[in-house]
Amino acid sequence: MKEIEDDLPAEENPPLVDLTSSLYKLHAAGLRAYLIKNLKDSSLADDILQQTFSKLQEQICRKEAENQELTISAGWLYRVAFNEVARIKRNETRQKNHYTGLASFFSQLRGVQNDHLIQAEEAERVRNAFERLPDSLKVIVELRIFEEMKFAEIAQVLQIPIGTVLTRMTRALKVLRQALQQFE
Repeated sequence: MKEIEDDLPAEENPPLVDLTSSLYKLHAAGLRAYLIKNLKDSSLADDILQQTFSKLQEQICRKEAENQELTISAGWLYRVAFNEVARIKRNETRQKNHYTGLASFFSQLRGVQNDHLIQAEEAERVRNAFERLPDSLKVIVELRIFEEMKFAEIAQVLQIPIGTVLTRMTRALKVLRQALQQFE
């Protein structure tokens, strides 16, 4: 049922509980170094390392429940870690692009043309102002501007009247404008 690759002791097939522990002892240090190198954040690297071995445990349980042969290698562990790093980087890029788009949106509302350095500074101010919005307003802005949903779609998704959506959007834009005017 179990086939374990890499440098595990060949004396016997370890029980599944020991399998994760054995693979952790063999590969955790290398995986952690890989994650720190790519993420530049040891705390986040530790979280991803834990997720990687959690997925390993899920894989072991799934294969055992399906009575299938289990083949785990260092490559499998690194692939899981790589996919998690890629997901985090995609989310960071997407979020950065959203704030830049929101800053551009406010620049267009004010009719101001900015160079890239000013836009980057304004994007940071918009991000800070956006993060201070109450969740009820933040979700409306996210769905409207980041996800480009229509107000009717937002009302349907959140299961609230369209008038409430419009009122919250107006209030959110007012709060954001006030926060940004402080920096002008």
